[in-house]
Amino acid sequence: MSDVDFAYRIGRVSRSHGLGGEVLVQFFRRRELALQSEYCRWRRLRRRLSVELEYADETIQPMEVTHVRWIDPLRAVLRIAACEDRTAADRLVGAYVDVDPGTLVPELHDDVDQCFDARVLHAESGQHLGMVRRITDNGAQALLEIDLLEGGQALVPVVPDIVVEIGCDAEGRRSVTVLPLPGLFEANR
Repeated sequence: MSDVDFAYRIGRVSRSHGLGGEVLVQFFRRRELALQSEYCRWRRLRRRLSVELEYADETIQPMEVTHVRWIDPLRAVLRIAACEDRTAADRLVGAYVDVDPGTLVPELHDDVDQCFDARVLHAESGQHLGMVRRITDNGAQALLEIDLLEGGQALVPVVPDIVVEIGCDAEGRRSVTVLPLPGLFEANR
């Protein structure tokens, strides 16, 4: 049994790309790093990224990503170690791409990824409000899906006026400090 938790679904293979076995992945959340010019050309990953591909029939296939080239903030071309030609790449189309959020490589992650499974703290009181369980995107910004300690869930947009800090709490655990607008948590329940 592996100690890796592939709990973070980052995208889906939308099609094969070229003849060399690369695939185009549509990400579920915008990655602003993709707008930096150095990420718009092929980059060999400093360390391979282990991923799991989950197919419609719920079968799971472990793979390793070796290279990435961003096309825009929602799409990247990935080179996968075991995928050597277009036929192999075509077999991956439609599969979801799942990763362990703790192992995302710099070429694929941004600050918001650090929020996954983080404690949510109130900016003014320091009160522990809940835990981030998912990160999605509504097209305008990332959304944190929070399991609230008092029960229920809340969606919190990652904008500077609400998410004031992403980092670690006083005990060294990952945390997100929020200043929720009045009624934000109540409106989402």
